[in-house]
Amino acid sequence: MLWALGSFGASDEALHRAIIFAVAGLWCFIATGLALGWAIQGFVIRQKAAEEDSDEPPAASSHRPPPSPPPSGRPPHPSKPSGH
Repeated sequence: MLWALGSFGASDEALHRAIIFAVAGLWCFIATGLALGWAIQGFVIRQKAAEEDSDEPPAASSHRPPPSPPPSGRPPHPSKPSGH
């Protein structure tokens, strides 16, 4: 788009400027992606290490115990009324 608008000029040097601009933009895009990936990976590794280093058991709120079974004396909901 910048080429179409004539931002690089009209001489033979314009092509050289446009190529340098494109390569610099591509390099910035790749470098930003690599830097973000590196930072996120470091953060994930640090979080895993912190979880492994902690001596406390996991929080009780994160894992609920299974529900207890109903008393064996009678079913929780009668399927039919007794017909009194």
